[in-house]
Amino acid sequence: MTKRKVYVLDASALLNYLSHYSPVLEEIYITNSVMNEIRNEVARIRLESYLRRGILKVRDPSRDMIDRVKGEAKKTGDVYKLSDADVEILALALELMEEGKDIVLLTDDYAIMNLAMRLHVKTKSLITRGIKEIREYAFRCPSCGAFFKLGEEPLDKICPRCGERLRLFTRRRRKLL
Repeated sequence: MTKRKVYVLDASALLNYLSHYSPVLEEIYITNSVMNEIRNEVARIRLESYLRRGILKVRDPSRDMIDRVKGEAKKTGDVYKLSDADVEILALALELMEEGKDIVLLTDDYAIMNLAMRLHVKTKSLITRGIKEIREYAFRCPSCGAFFKLGEEPLDKICPRCGERLRLFTRRRRKLL
């Protein structure tokens, strides 16, 4: 018997995947938040059809897994670039992996891919080339150059030295092979 491929999709991947592929041997998961992001009527009809046929499954991750992903996102700075829906699909992919499923997260979102790589979740992009490096972020003042590690920045993201709004910047890059 052929082992089913398991995919977790974000909203853009869902729209692109469903419009270009006819899933037969795949098991596809999305979260309720991803489903709520689909507003195009034709895409909603296709989505409902896949749900009825059991090809597409809607599942939300556990609170513990969401907290784990958010914790890792805070360490890298990706927390400032990810939506709640993004965090949930990462958490779902991680949860399915821990259940022993061989999953691939389909996304064209670089922030999702960046954090997925750190969490050892396989990713595949549909339209973009995907990421070439893993990044970590920090805050810096564009005026006086003051640097703040993640978690050490002022809550209001205003520089205490000069009053300028802090900006997120890439602190460290690691090339992928």
